[in-house]
Amino acid sequence: MKKILIEGWRGINHSYAMVNQYQLCELSKFPDLSLCHRDLKFANPRWNPNDNNPSFPAPMTAIIQSIPAPRDDEHFDTVLRIASPYDISQSPANKVLTFITVEYGLCPEGYFPDPQPQLERFTQGNNGVITPSSWSKMKLVEYGFAAEKITIVPHGVSTDIFYPMTQVERNAVRKAIGLQPEHFVFLNLGAMTINKGIDLLLLAFFEIHKRHPHARLVLKDDQKLYGLAGADVVREAMRHHPHLLTQEFMDAIKMLSVTLPLHEMRHLYGMADVYTSPYRAEGFNLPVIESIACGTPVIVTGGGATDDFCEPRTARMISAQRVDVRKQGLIGTGYVLNPSLEDLTLAMQDEITSPRAAANEFNAGRQALCQQYSWANVASQLHSMF
Repeated sequence: MKKILIEGWRGINHSYAMVNQYQLCELSKFPDLSLCHRDLKFANPRWNPNDNNPSFPAPMTAIIQSIPAPRDDEHFDTVLRIASPYDISQSPANKVLTFITVEYGLCPEGYFPDPQPQLERFTQGNNGVITPSSWSKMKLVEYGFAAEKITIVPHGVSTDIFYPMTQVERNAVRKAIGLQPEHFVFLNLGAMTINKGIDLLLLAFFEIHKRHPHARLVLKDDQKLYGLAGADVVREAMRHHPHLLTQEFMDAIKMLSVTLPLHEMRHLYGMADVYTSPYRAEGFNLPVIESIACGTPVIVTGGGATDDFCEPRTARMISAQRVDVRKQGLIGTGYVLNPSLEDLTLAMQDEITSPRAAANEFNAGRQALCQQYSWANVASQLHSMF
């Protein structure tokens, strides 16, 4: 019996907490693991289980909450830390695995409690670093971590939560948010920070809507989690691009600023025709894999984190230039991606004229993705590391 201590966040919908909670549900099924969980302090004092509740199904919530806290004197075979700032302080274990995910790149401020972190301590002896994508591993190596001590363990998707909707469900959800069955809907959701490429999406959608007046864009922010309102992001983009500021264009955009339970997130993914993510940098991009699981094809930036799990049957990749992080005035290392606005517009045009959601090859790609990237498979990888 291996004694495992997970140190992280539960009870909120931050991506680290979501990944942790999905993994806890699956790791609890291994009979040779004895699990404990230590709840760490949230990185933001505003976060709380009331405003940021992930609303897992009741059976999953029961499993997540049932994992006990460790005793003060308890020793473990392995500790897995999945929270930030990234900490390598003394641990009651023979091995410490630290989950780190990177978008632009690391810097001491905000990522480590020590302004001069000793990176070798994260990987000395049996210790190691877990990261969810090849892109994120590249950024860690750029920062100075030893490549051979970094293991890529991808995120997954739960097909018990995220699966395709019926046409009746789809029409009902569209009606509830003011959309018609004949509308062609592009969707994007998340933090809406600059790395998400919302400015590019708005510029491309402006051109698409001129050609296809039945096109609609649905944006959902995570204001209660990140404090950034989607409406402010849209206004800022229009300040820089005044030609966007027309009533017809504004009427074609639906803005949602509310925390949704997971079953309603499925509804949001499933009512869309295409999930569109022209990102500049991502550590993994969970909404992309969840959209595909819900039967919604995606448009994503090529050359980034989603290269690990997107392929032509399920995704259109848009080209992007590599741009030095420092030339963008960003904190980080190496390069970020600058997606082609022309390619993005063309991909959105192609989706309207040649939709893929009902195609046999898309369905085959979706099923293969869901099977390979199940949370059970993710937990199996962690189990082998333990």
